[in-house]
This record gives sequence, structure tokens and C-alpha cells, in this order.
Amino acid sequence: MSTKRYRLDPGNPRQLTDEEARRLDEAEIDYSDNPELGDEFFAKARTMKRSLLDDLPTPSLFGEEWVTALLLQMVVEHCRIMGRTDELNSAGIAANEDAIRELDGDLIEITHETHDRIFAKVTAEGRALLERLQAELEVYEQRRQAHERNKPPR
Repeated sequence: MSTKRYRLDPGNPRQLTDEEARRLDEAEIDYSDNPELGDEFFAKARTMKRSLLDDLPTPSLFGEEWVTALLLQMVVEHCRIMGRTDELNSAGIAANEDAIRELDGDLIEITHETHDRIFAKVTAEGRALLERLQAELEVYEQRRQAHERNKPPR
């Protein structure tokens, strides 16, 4: 089974279809429990202070692809056969087997199965996704550390 991936473009969000827009317009939404926000509220409103994290570019891994990369990383860390970089063994653990089956196709290739184990290998595409994930995590950590260093004391 192959995982279908979507990449959302925040600069070009999906437009509602005419039917979706009509249904949204016709929906009865109850706002009665929301207080009115008068001029006094908006007069006191301030913009939030920017942080260093605001300057991060849109991650190359986004949404479902991010979750898929994390699942692949977990499978590799839990199932890697000692001394073999890309070979996996479910070790008879049902959760490992489920995850390997979910990733089978583009990212992992099941090589064979026994009565209680699945053996697989990480594909070139899977390795590339793991490298992208590692790069994303490194950038995030660098920015987080820079943010912590520049945060004013409380």
C-alpha cells in the first residue's frame, strides 16, 4: 500500500467549490455565547511581539508528510537490525508490523515474512525523507536555541 501525500501551499490555499461555499453560507452558526467586542477592546489591542521563530521558512515537510517522516523515523529506530543500516525486523511486535505495512511501498519494501515477523528494507526514497526530516529538526533546534538565548529575562 502506498501513502498518498499532499503538499499544501500556504500562499495559495484551496478555494471552496460553489457547493461548499453555498453550504457554508446556509449553515446556521450560533454565536450567542461569544461576547460582543466593542471599540474599547480594539483600542486596547496590540500586535504580538515577533519572535525569531517567526522568521522560519515554511518547512519542506508539512502536514501528513511530516507525520509520515516521523513514523518512518520511529520504525527505523525500533526495528533496525543491528549493524545493518537499512534492514528492518518487526521483532514480532504488532505495532511495528502495522507501521511497516503502512509505510510499505515508496518508503519501505517488505522483503519477506515469517509467522511472527516482517522483514523489510528502507528504500532510497525512505532514506531521502529521513534526511529531509533530520535537516528540518536541525534547523528548528538551531532557531529554538537562538530564540532561548535572545529571550528577555522574566
